[in-house]
Amino acid sequence: MTSDATKSPGFWFLISITGSGIFIIQLVVFMVGPLLVSIANDLNVEVAVAGQLNTITAFVWLFMAFVAGYFSDRHGRRLILLIGLSCATAGLLGTALAPNFPAAMFFRAVTGLGGLIPPTCGALIADFVPTSKRGKGLGWMTAAGGMSVVVGIPIMTLIAEAASWRWSFGLAAAGTLLVLLLVLVKLPNPERVGVASGGLLSRFKPLARLSLIYEISFINVCQRIAFSAFLTYFAAYLIVTKGLSTGETALPMAIAGVGTVVSPAVIGYLSDTKHRLLIMPIGLTIGGITGLIAFQADVPLVVLVALGFVFTTTIFSAFPVFILLLSLIGGRRLRGTVMGIPPFSNQGGALLGPALGGLALSLGGYGAIGTTCVVVSALGVIVATLRVRERRVQEAIDSVATMET
Repeated sequence: MTSDATKSPGFWFLISITGSGIFIIQLVVFMVGPLLVSIANDLNVEVAVAGQLNTITAFVWLFMAFVAGYFSDRHGRRLILLIGLSCATAGLLGTALAPNFPAAMFFRAVTGLGGLIPPTCGALIADFVPTSKRGKGLGWMTAAGGMSVVVGIPIMTLIAEAASWRWSFGLAAAGTLLVLLLVLVKLPNPERVGVASGGLLSRFKPLARLSLIYEISFINVCQRIAFSAFLTYFAAYLIVTKGLSTGETALPMAIAGVGTVVSPAVIGYLSDTKHRLLIMPIGLTIGGITGLIAFQADVPLVVLVALGFVFTTTIFSAFPVFILLLSLIGGRRLRGTVMGIPPFSNQGGALLGPALGGLALSLGGYGAIGTTCVVVSALGVIVATLRVRERRVQEAIDSVATMET
């Protein structure tokens, strides 16, 4: 997995590095939401216009996530990780100091170059962690991203309220710089994969020939649709049905968000067992049913919040298995390239979830959102049950190992 000359970092050090990278990139995207009104007022634009600060970041981020694996395979993980962290630091600091909205847009585009970070972190785990423990490693790395929502965003919000939104971005820049320095000083560079001649698309050809890649990506889209639809409208549902104020929904939403931390941390361990392929259909089944009950049953607030936690914990369980399977299929030659696949199914589900949830709400009320959750989950369960088998996973691994780019 690594050359003899490359000293393997300790498991938990590696998790701290990759987890911090995922935490940072998740934070810089999601922290804008709670600060949007303050940003709009300060930069003299409408809130809807200020919201485009995240649009430009997401657009650049998605493209960079697609190409990150290719470049990290060719030039090494450490270099690409340093570039991503440097761009994120510069973008955050520039946004904090931006004198006007166009300048803020420019620096948010620069921040989007941090999209290099997640695929590179996933490939870095695969470089140093053996397959017998890789699910655990990827699980803890993913859990760190959930911490950005549960812990990071509330901290950024409190800082903005106490001082200014600019201070929130400045602190995020300082944290990113700290991670950058840690990578620069402490992280060894694994042996380069040795990319054969050919362009970016040629690296994806061996993967594009595998039907299993499309099937597990479809399952991930299904879980993201349900996940995004639920979380987009859950707070509004609490306000309408339980009489909560907007501020009072913060705690229930935080409790629901904890599921995105608990799930990958636990599922990571289970993914290293012979029962790993059962996680997808079981998690989607429980999650879909829980989402249906949450939006259709008249239950006390405490039960509703508990259902929200169970939903996020179970529905999100499919994702750690998804990235583990991709890591195994990519093998040594394509372990970076293959990590460019998850952003597309993630973003596709994140876009479709609120859209389908909104359509369901307009046609059938909040109960129809629950129906949406259970229907898309059922589609994922069907594919996971009928098509995802250990035999086909091994065939895909062997196929990539023997294919020429």
